[in-house]
Amino acid sequence: MYVGATPAQDLAVAWTFQQTYGIQQSGAPLVLAGDRVIGLANNTLYAIDLFSGREISNASGFPYAVLR
Repeated sequence: MYVGATPAQDLAVAWTFQQTYGIQQSGAPLVLAGDRVIGLANNTLYAIDLFSGREISNASGFPYAVLR
C-alpha cells in the first residue's frame, strides 16, 4: 500500500465572497480557522463560513473594527 502525497488537482469553485470591506490588505493573509476563513481589509477583521460562503456576523464578534 502506497502512502504519500497525491498529485495536485484543480477543484471547482463552490462559492465566491463579494467583500464589503474593500481589498484584502497587503501582507495580511487569509487565515483558515476551523470552519471559518478570517481576513483583514480596511482595518476590519471579518470571518466567512467556509461551507456556505456567508459572512459571520454577530454583535459580540465579527466583523471587528481594528483601531490603530
